[in-house]
Amino acid sequence: MFCVADGHGVNGDKVSSFAISMLVNYIRNVKSGFFGLQNLSIQPRSLIELEIKRAFKYVQRRLKQQHYKFKKMQ
Repeated sequence: MFCVADGHGVNGDKVSSFAISMLVNYIRNVKSGFFGLQNLSIQPRSLIELEIKRAFKYVQRRLKQQHYKFKKMQ
């Protein structure tokens, strides 16, 4: 899986770093069973897409929870 996180604005680098760390956290801890499958390539494409969407929704929720901290940095 590849992900490009290009932060914008004064603290964009901090926000993008946080987003990437949350994505890695999700893959390693929350859905390690799914993403850790050795035969992930044989899983149905629809299931893989669903899990990727869930991962990004997780990251979005975490960003919203931390929004005030990033706002204070400005």
